[in-house]
Amino acid sequence: MTSDEARARTAAWAAALLVAQQVAGKAVRDGLFLQAFEARTLPWALVGAAALSLGAVFAISALVGRVGPARALRALVSVSVPLLVAEWLLVQRAPTVGAVAVYAHAALFGATVVSVFFSLVSESFDPWQARGAMARIGLGASLGGVAGGGLALLCSRLVPAADLLLGVAALQAASLWAVGELEATGGAARSSSAADAAAGLRLVRGSPYLRDLALFVALGALIQALLDVPLSMAARERFGSGADLVTFFSAFHGASALLALVAQHHLAAASLGSFGLAGTVAWRHGVVAVAAGLGTALPGLAAAIVARGGEALLSNSLFRSAYELFFTPLPESQKRPTKALVDVGCDKLGTALGGGLALLVLLLPVSLAQRVLFALAAVGAAGALALCRRLHQGYVAELAASLESGRVALADDEGLDSTTRYTLARSTLMLRHGELLRDLRALAPRAEAIVPLPPTGDRLLLDGVALRAGDAEAARRVLTREEPPLDAALVPLAIPLLDRNELYLDVLRALRRAAPAHAGALVDALLDPTTPETVRRRLPRALRGVDPPRAVPGLLMALLTTSFEVRYECGVALLRLVPEGVALPLRDEDVHGLAARELVHLRPGHALAEPRRLEHVFHLLSLLHDRRALRSSLWAVRGGGALRGTALEYLDNVLPDAVAEPLFLALGTSRMRGDHTDRTTTALAEQLARAAPAGEPED
Repeated sequence: MTSDEARARTAAWAAALLVAQQVAGKAVRDGLFLQAFEARTLPWALVGAAALSLGAVFAISALVGRVGPARALRALVSVSVPLLVAEWLLVQRAPTVGAVAVYAHAALFGATVVSVFFSLVSESFDPWQARGAMARIGLGASLGGVAGGGLALLCSRLVPAADLLLGVAALQAASLWAVGELEATGGAARSSSAADAAAGLRLVRGSPYLRDLALFVALGALIQALLDVPLSMAARERFGSGADLVTFFSAFHGASALLALVAQHHLAAASLGSFGLAGTVAWRHGVVAVAAGLGTALPGLAAAIVARGGEALLSNSLFRSAYELFFTPLPESQKRPTKALVDVGCDKLGTALGGGLALLVLLLPVSLAQRVLFALAAVGAAGALALCRRLHQGYVAELAASLESGRVALADDEGLDSTTRYTLARSTLMLRHGELLRDLRALAPRAEAIVPLPPTGDRLLLDGVALRAGDAEAARRVLTREEPPLDAALVPLAIPLLDRNELYLDVLRALRRAAPAHAGALVDALLDPTTPETVRRRLPRALRGVDPPRAVPGLLMALLTTSFEVRYECGVALLRLVPEGVALPLRDEDVHGLAARELVHLRPGHALAEPRRLEHVFHLLSLLHDRRALRSSLWAVRGGGALRGTALEYLDNVLPDAVAEPLFLALGTSRMRGDHTDRTTTALAEQLARAAPAGEPED
């Protein structure tokens, strides 16, 4: 088992234990509180608990910044376990005071412990490892939720509710072992840099992306608080103040966790791949908006269970899998002082606002108050859905900045969610551009001093040895030499180096300089099925400066390769090489056939879920048709609002049936062919070109 797999397995165990104690603790907290108090007092508890959490989160953020998440997590759990034992004794002697203490304890340690744990996870894996590990960790968390709910449900019938606190304490104590193992297998390194709460607040205020995340978290907590109140009121009315309340909440949280496990296992990866991060977190608020809207019309226990249960189900599955990844592009200096503030501080601020709002609503008659609470939750969910688009844009911007600054290493094929894949595709050639240039300038004088230039007759032999030796610096000195370009004997030795990320840009520039004289060697390597796929994918970029008659036939032949990424890059290169209106050495029917071949791989109605494949289809079609209009049409069908219909009408008119039929099927749209004139088609193209943003295909 590799070290990455060992860390992922250990993190999954830790997640299972921590989420199990959190779910069981929520069941005990809710049951004990409603046994001791009326449901109408719950908003006061929400506000008070949120105030406590807001006070603690600043200290916890500073602690994480000073000692790192692993040591902070151990400190929190070491304090929490004895407090749970003390609360167990207090509940037996003074139930009312004990219920308040348990509620306050959950506010101080429940979400905080889990947030610090996921900070540890995000620092134990780089952004791409995190995407592979998060599925296993999310599955462990979901299993822990089921175990915690099942344990609480079973014990609620066998032992007094207060005794469940000892089980929660035992689960927390067991998590200390998993945290220690996570560090031992190569977890996050400790940082000596302290970060105070004021610094974290300044970072949040100064970053639009972090501000949007903070607002998103607060809005989610406000919605949850609004839904908690009608659920508690309906449960208290149905079950009274007896032990059945603990059983009900144990069953509720356990069933939610079980459904979350199913969703995590069967839907999380597919949702990330199809809808990206923002689309995946949006599912929670979409379901809540619908369920709360139904609760507004038909309030009661069933409506409350569906709305709050749907929120809990998706929070602990799809939402968690995507939300934690929003922090991965951020550098440690931003992540450590801000994550707890966003995760816990903004969550509790939203809870306090929701509790205060609920207090005002509860001044109304009970039946009307429940409807108003559901309606407010539905409005809040709609607002959160609108915010998802800004989160998507912010994540793309942060990830692109991380790519360009070198905080994220080049890994074209490792991102699992569609947002990350698309951002990587757009950022490939800009990666560490400035940093590499600075390094090369710094190395040049030293290289000349250490390795004197050999006689001209010996240089070719020494250059070949440098390219084959495996030493990146020796190869770089050959590749970055401006004159003369690579010799014909060196080009086949340089081509395999495209597979090495640290040399990629240097090899690409060297091959571009040599390509006009040695295009045949590049085309041969492109068409050779034994050439590594990474090299074949990057070779078309080296051919962009070659005379079209020498490169275009090879690129067209490569469009028949089995690798989509190679075909995609060939399509981009062809658009760069072939001027608009210049005939290809293929019949139009053949090019349309290539486009139709790509459309076969798109499931009906799922074209937008595979943006690169759809983009490749439009690249191929642009070799024959008006490029501005095709580019504008692609923009419009992806989300151009009212112009989508204009784009569809244009495509319906200019494309032959062999392409239009599968394209419209992939877009999930029915064709409505009619008789149109060339003038109408021209007008449509001009309308699209005026409205769509300018842009060129990615290089």
